[in-house]
Amino acid sequence: MDILIMLGIGAFVLLVFIVTRRNRLSKESNTDVSTEQEETKSPWEGFIRFYLYLYGPTLVIFGIIHTVGIITGDVTYVNIADAIFNFTLGVVYIICAVLYSKNKQSVIWIYIASVIGAIIYAFAMGRGFNFYIAIFGGFVSYQLLKLREMNVLT
Repeated sequence: MDILIMLGIGAFVLLVFIVTRRNRLSKESNTDVSTEQEETKSPWEGFIRFYLYLYGPTLVIFGIIHTVGIITGDVTYVNIADAIFNFTLGVVYIICAVLYSKNKQSVIWIYIASVIGAIIYAFAMGRGFNFYIAIFGGFVSYQLLKLREMNVLT
């Protein structure tokens, strides 16, 4: 489990590097962009879209894997709860991705509610406080709130 956490952190750092590097290169090559457009651009817009579109289907796949495990005979209340939770959370993230693509402000509150729900679920299942979802969810929530302040999300 520790290896998966380290791989997740490494992937996050790599994505941050790629996003910031790409935006720096695009700013250097686009010198004729107006200052108003530059003010409304955030280096995290593409990252958040990528994250929501990647993580949502991944959770749906995890839900399906848990369901297959239940069908093959590993029926426990934990597996049933995990299958339902992963599938539901994945669908919520896909909805968030669609709303984000349409620049809807409601994505902020749905995403924050899903992060709080994931933390509560971890406590309810006896897994303790999930630092990964809290820190990463807090970061994405903060970026969404910044995008709302920049009038990107309406």
